[in-house]
Amino acid sequence: MTDVITMQVIRYGLEQVADEMGNTLVRTGRSTIITEIKDISCVVTDAAGQTVAQAHHNPSLLAGFEITMKELVRAFPPEALSPGDVIITNDPYRGGQHIMDLYAIAPAFHDGRLIGFVGNITHHSDLGGVAAGGVAGGIREIYLEGLRLPMIKLYKGGREDAEIIGIIANQIRVPDKTLGDIRAQVASLMVGTERLDRMFRRYGETTMRQACADLLDYSERRMRLGLQQLPAGTYEAEDWIDDDGVSERPIRIHVKLTIGGGRVVVDLTDSDPQAEGNTNSTVANTHAAAYYVMIAVVDPGIPPNSGCYRPIEVLTRPGSIVHPLPPGAVAARIGAAPPENGEPFEAIFADFEDIIVPGMTHWQHPRFFAYFPANAAPASVLAEYLVSAMAAQCMLWQTSPAATELETKMVDWMRQALGLPVGFAGAIQDSASSATLSAVLVMRERALRWRGNAEGLAGQPT
Repeated sequence: MTDVITMQVIRYGLEQVADEMGNTLVRTGRSTIITEIKDISCVVTDAAGQTVAQAHHNPSLLAGFEITMKELVRAFPPEALSPGDVIITNDPYRGGQHIMDLYAIAPAFHDGRLIGFVGNITHHSDLGGVAAGGVAGGIREIYLEGLRLPMIKLYKGGREDAEIIGIIANQIRVPDKTLGDIRAQVASLMVGTERLDRMFRRYGETTMRQACADLLDYSERRMRLGLQQLPAGTYEAEDWIDDDGVSERPIRIHVKLTIGGGRVVVDLTDSDPQAEGNTNSTVANTHAAAYYVMIAVVDPGIPPNSGCYRPIEVLTRPGSIVHPLPPGAVAARIGAAPPENGEPFEAIFADFEDIIVPGMTHWQHPRFFAYFPANAAPASVLAEYLVSAMAAQCMLWQTSPAATELETKMVDWMRQALGLPVGFAGAIQDSASSATLSAVLVMRERALRWRGNAEGLAGQPT
């Protein structure tokens, strides 16, 4: 067992490796989804595929590596791996989120021995499918959502497989941009393997392996201790998705939490069957939501690694909205419907100050849906949070190629609503986020006769 100081030094060193991988990906990526939105995540794992460090990016991608790495270590034993190998996959039914999220994973070696893996996951602007961007209403099967890749070696011993590149390029609308982003992922991995090997040379293989094992146990202890501080018992809640884009049938999500003995069971088995449309939540997405909420509530400062997930058991029913089976469509995942009645602003601001602000980048909650990039300004975060409290639903991105047409129409509609002449759209549009937000606010104000904009927070629907 390593001493606590050494363990923490190595912990932050590993997190720095993951962060540097993310910085490399952002600096070399081609699309704004990577360079500005930063819809990415980077991890470092041990040789068994257990996450030991994660970059400070998108926590909604937390659990994807948990499931994907279990699949990978089964498919690729150490003797099947070599320095310079890069394995890619985006299969939502093998640990993926949805097809637009592509995993790239590389083995790391020290003195010829496998010491772990480095990986990243990136949302791509296009990976084929019936609609640009991969998300569209009316999709009933995953086959229409894009090119679904099993676990394949894109790089073998440092050499790119031209045939696989050709297959990918032939299936997508913007091959230069997508392939550029994939190669940025590979560049990120090369940085990660070199930095991890450097840490093993500096601290020694025995110390590094022991520190990683200790770090996992440390996170587990903190999670169990935090769970013990919560009132033991069983708690239930439910909410509804308005529809799945195909039928008008509301979809029920039911959760039963059982807390006690330093562990928690998140039981979602009573949720509705999987949807005909693409609002199904993959197993990885479902687990990530549960893990992130538990970390945020129990101990936001806990090192997010495989250890802290050990006391959390997530139960799902195959064939349900939170555990779909092939060929169910999953591109939109679950967009929880906004509340029919907004919460009091006093409660909203109290939650924002006490819960949301500390360390949050993405936030999904049964009472509302919100999504914003890790580098969003606090004002944007607060604005979206307040929109949700007003029973609105919106999705704010700094910029999104897939939403360009919608954004253009939204801005022009807003220009007309404000009585501005043609040509003044630029006075409104400084980003897709603010344009969409402003449009939604105006829409809600007109629909509900909301007086908040005119009378401040005391404004009420009239």
